[in-house]
Amino acid sequence: MLTNCPPSYKGSRAMQKHPSRPHQPTRRLFLGAAVAACVLGLAGAPALAQQAKVPQAPLSQQDKDDVARVEQYLNGVTTLEARFAQLSSQGVTLQGDFYIKRPGKLRFQYDPPAHIQIVADGSQVTYYDADTDQISQMPTGLTVAKFLVSEKISLSGDLTVTKVEHELNVLRLTMIQTRSPNQGFVVLTFGDRPLQLRRWSVIDNRGRDITIALTNLRTGGALKDDLFSFIDPDPNRASRFRP
Repeated sequence: MLTNCPPSYKGSRAMQKHPSRPHQPTRRLFLGAAVAACVLGLAGAPALAQQAKVPQAPLSQQDKDDVARVEQYLNGVTTLEARFAQLSSQGVTLQGDFYIKRPGKLRFQYDPPAHIQIVADGSQVTYYDADTDQISQMPTGLTVAKFLVSEKISLSGDLTVTKVEHELNVLRLTMIQTRSPNQGFVVLTFGDRPLQLRRWSVIDNRGRDITIALTNLRTGGALKDDLFSFIDPDPNRASRFRP
């Protein structure tokens, strides 16, 4: 569920620099420690001899019932709007607006000084950074976005819940990819009774983490499909990269 920095445009094409924006090393350092697309990537770094330890504990029947409750809650969310704060282990904080329209659609719109968009349109996720004019794209099914926007969300099969934790009005689930348990893990945190998604953390196999914390969360509202469309500001980009 984790990644290093995202690939260049279409996964193999070179980064393009925006001619009208001067190089801004301070801003690039600020953003570079928590590249937004790393929140959504799936392919992890190569396995290491010493990997981040995945929290594990045998699941009780109550734990299994709570996992089923979370599945039911997530599958009941058709649309979601929230403010988000993106936090990293390097101390970087970014903020913005977050939207979901299931199935398949998602958008992160970052506040300045970041000029970043992450948009899932139902088939692929597009990352765009206007400061560097960098575009990265990958199928939604190869990203963490899959478990948030799938038509049917399941926390079994492709995913394995390794630990369920209960605190006062808080429910926390740790999950790994069943077939790639060494690529890191994801921790979902919910407010409990009533159940509400509060944050998720992505921890890669080197122990580096990025957390998305949600506030002002609203569900069930009307969201237009064009909110989840990415319009490339450079209409000639695709033709320049044709083989």
